[in-house]
Amino acid sequence: SLQASAAFLPGSALMQQTARAIGKPSLSMSADIFDMEATQEALQEAGVKGSALSVKCFDGVRGVCAEEELLPNACVMAVPASLALQVTTVQPCPTWADKELWVNAPWDLRLALCLLRAQKQQHQLESDSSNAMQLQLVRARWLNMLPTTFNTPFYWSDDLLASLRYPHLEEVVAAQRTEWERL
Repeated sequence: SLQASAAFLPGSALMQQTARAIGKPSLSMSADIFDMEATQEALQEAGVKGSALSVKCFDGVRGVCAEEELLPNACVMAVPASLALQVTTVQPCPTWADKELWVNAPWDLRLALCLLRAQKQQHQLESDSSNAMQLQLVRARWLNMLPTTFNTPFYWSDDLLASLRYPHLEEVVAAQRTEWERL
């Protein structure tokens, strides 16, 4: 829900209370995430358009900054479809996936499968100089910027969740744990 997602925005009172209770939330990322200039160059080389945006760190957290006023209906960012990892409920099964698994998988599992495949492909790309492979290398750079570990409510103890006194979050986490156990 909107209420639950807004409660964990950095700087929110609930996030600050939680951080004090468990220590700073961790997101382990590759070291080159902080090479913002290289990140922006890679995005431009790949054809990503977003002239009013730049990648910056805000108190150690990577984010996107508007460098000028963003007007209503303005195109803020355009990413070539060839770089997008997309999953839909009507998307046909890719040739690399098990058809029964794909057909029955929710969107987030499909996305996880796509991410794992892209990560696996990343190691096979460095010697190929074709245009398609160059696009995949740009995607591989992006994959290297994604967090590799998380300290989210899903992993917290039931006692810690209860200490927040936020029943809706407890319900959502319980439902997510049940769903993951089912998979």
